[in-house]
Amino acid sequence: MCFTKATHSYGICSECGADRLLPGRSPAGAAICRDCAGIRTTFVCIQCGREAERFRHGACATCALTDDLQALLQPGDDRGLTRLVRALATAERPESVLSYMRGAKAKELLASLGRRELPLTHEAFDALPRSTAAEHLRSLLVHHNALPPRGDDSIARFKTWLAMRLAALPDDGTRSSIQQYATWRHLRRIRGLEKGPGGRNLETATHAAKQEISEAGKFLVWLREAHDVGVAGIQQAHLDEYLSTGTTTRRHIRNYVHWLDPAHRAQARKIDVPYRLANSTPMVTQEQRLEMIRNCLDMEQVTISTRIAGLIFLLWA
Repeated sequence: MCFTKATHSYGICSECGADRLLPGRSPAGAAICRDCAGIRTTFVCIQCGREAERFRHGACATCALTDDLQALLQPGDDRGLTRLVRALATAERPESVLSYMRGAKAKELLASLGRRELPLTHEAFDALPRSTAAEHLRSLLVHHNALPPRGDDSIARFKTWLAMRLAALPDDGTRSSIQQYATWRHLRRIRGLEKGPGGRNLETATHAAKQEISEAGKFLVWLREAHDVGVAGIQQAHLDEYLSTGTTTRRHIRNYVHWLDPAHRAQARKIDVPYRLANSTPMVTQEQRLEMIRNCLDMEQVTISTRIAGLIFLLWA
C-alpha cells in the first residue's frame, strides 16, 4: 500500500473498532490501525497530538504549514489573514500548499501580504505582473473565501490590460476617445457574452477587442503626429493614406471608424474603411479550363479512372 495513502486514511479499524488513523492492512486486506497492524513507527504530531504522518521535525503537515503561514503572513489581529491561515492550514492536502510555498515567487507574494504591501483585493492582484504563482494564490484565496469570486477571469484581465493601454496614450483627446470606444463598443459586448447562453469563448472575444483597440489608438497617434488632427477632424483622405502606407493590420480600425460614424447604411457614411479584398490570379483561364474538360471527355487513350478524377478536379476543386 502506498505510504502517503496509508498515512492519510482515517476510519474505523476493522480489528479493534477504534476510530483513528488506519495505516495498516489485515491479512484479508481490511484497513486497520497501527497497533493492530504491529507498526512500530510513531504517527503522532508532537504539536497537536493528532495521529498523522510526521512531516517535519515531528510535526504533521498541518502544523508545519500553520507555522510557515504564521511566519510569513503575521496575521496578528487581522481577521482576514487569520481566516486565511486557518483555511489554508486545514486544506485537505496541506502538503500541496507547502509545495507551492517552496517557490521563491510564492513565498514573496505571501510575505507581501504579511507586510501589508499587497492588499487582499482582486484589484491588487490585477496590478501584479502576470505569473502562475500569483494566479494560483488568487485561486486559493477565492476557494477559501478570503477573496470574493468575480466571474470569468478573462474580463478582469481585459480590464487590467485596458487600463494599462489607456495610460500609455496621450491625453490630447486620444485617450478619452479610445476609452469610450473600448467601454461602449467592446467591454459592454464582452459582458453580454459572459451572461449569454452557450458558454461563448471570452478569451477569443477579448483578444479581438485588444487588437481593435490597439490599432485604433495607433491610428489616432499617427493622425496627430502626421497631420496635427484630432478625432473630430478625421477625413476619408486620412484613412486612405493610413491604410495604404502600412501593414494590413491597420484595417482593424474599421469598427472604430464605424463607431465614430454610426450611419446604419454604408452609403450614408462620411468615412469608411473598406473590407480588404484578396488579390488572386487564376491559375488557368475559363477557356483553358473548358478545353481541359473536353480532353477528359474525349481522350479515350487515357484510362477512365484518370479522366473521372480530372473531371472532378476541374468541375468542383
